[in-house]
Amino acid sequence: GMADLETGTPITPETIFESGSVAKQFTASAVILLAMDGKLNLGDDVRKYLPDFPRYDRVITIRHLLTHTSGLRDWSNLVAATGWPRGDRVHTQADLLDILYRQKALNYPVGDYYSYTNSGFAVLMTLVERVSGQTFQAFTQERIFKPLGMTHTRWRDDFQRLEPGRAQAYSVARGGAWQLEMPFENVVGPGGMLTTVGDWLKWNDALD
Repeated sequence: GMADLETGTPITPETIFESGSVAKQFTASAVILLAMDGKLNLGDDVRKYLPDFPRYDRVITIRHLLTHTSGLRDWSNLVAATGWPRGDRVHTQADLLDILYRQKALNYPVGDYYSYTNSGFAVLMTLVERVSGQTFQAFTQERIFKPLGMTHTRWRDDFQRLEPGRAQAYSVARGGAWQLEMPFENVVGPGGMLTTVGDWLKWNDALD
């Protein structure tokens, strides 16, 4: 029940949490809004908007990214294979795309299987920026968060930015002591959304 063990601050309804992977639905919603605006089609080749995206034997569409059927390798595993797993150094969106775009193969042929991967939603975040002409932060604030009154919701696109009222994340180290385990990275889209329980209720009400 503690938001911060160093200061002894308890969790309250106003506490800001990092939402983790459930943020993907907001990235997906941003893509759907652009489709409703007529600026893209879910069946489009991703390379139509991101020409640097690798070319594979089969076309990867926006729908493949949304439904985890692209075959893209998960970026968390890729950076771990380089010797720098998440948490050991600061990763940026540019780092993520660099290592992802250098992959010469996929986990399986496009569309043949479902396999959960953060990589597709990282690509979708970049696609939203490219198509909308806005930062991901600005687009989602303008089209999703502000219209719904989600005034405490934003993306952790700068991990060094102070966020008053944010809960810290912890894990248990060897010996049983608590230690910080915060996402020190500037990657959003697959996750990285800061929000409160009250704003989540507003989102759920809007969906209902």
